Order: sequence, then structure tokens, then C-alpha cells
Amino acid sequence: MASDRLWRDTNQSLVILDTSAVLLPFEYSIDVFGELTRLLGQYQIIIPDVVIKELQQFQHRGDGKTAQHAKAALSLIKKFPVIATSMDADEGIIEAATSLDAYVVTNDQGLRKRLQQKTKKVIYLRQKHYLVFDE
Repeated sequence: MASDRLWRDTNQSLVILDTSAVLLPFEYSIDVFGELTRLLGQYQIIIPDVVIKELQQFQHRGDGKTAQHAKAALSLIKKFPVIATSMDADEGIIEAATSLDAYVVTNDQGLRKRLQQKTKKVIYLRQKHYLVFDE
């Protein structure tokens, strides 16, 4: 697949983080990157532009703790490649995951259910301590 050559070598899994996943380190003190290494080995994270937009909204309109978490999350993800999506947050993530055959890390129940219908590559937080595959 041509997108494999664009994003990673064939040994790496593509991983899309949604807004809830980007906030996990700040809300639950979980090492998302360590957990992804445990689950997948080598991986490449990509961030949909809609996630950045949501975090910017939280930063400017959220309460004190939410705004702080959003600011820290924006700082954390600026080192990852950003992909443009043409739809709202959930639809954009689903579109990107399907077209790139990527895993999606999310803690959003609604998004998880919708992703299960399209792809089986979903990772979520279990017991507020570790990430697992959604099967």
C-alpha cells in the first residue's frame, strides 16, 4: 500500500490517537507510549487535525483542569505528523483509520462502537491503568 511508504516501514503499525487518548496521560497518569510499545512493538503515531482543533477548543473554553490538560496535550503531540480530515472529529478518525489501516486509541464508547463496525483495530483504556485491544 502506498501510504505504508509515506508513513512508516512495513514493520511499524500506524496508530491514530483521538482526543480522549491524547488526554489519558494527564487524566489517568498512564504512559500511553509505553503501553503502545507493549501492545504493538514498533508503531508510528499520527494525529488527525480534528483532534488538534478539539484540544484548542478545550484549552480556550474548558474549566481550569481541562484547559491545563488540553494545553499539555497540545504540547505533547506537536512532534507527531498531522493528517488532514474532511469531516467532523469521529467521522474524520474513522475515515483515516479505514483508509490507512491504522489502529485507533480511544476512550470514547461511541467511537469504539462505530470503529468496531468498520475495523477491528481499536485500543482502549482498561481499569484506568493499561491499554488493551478491543476484541
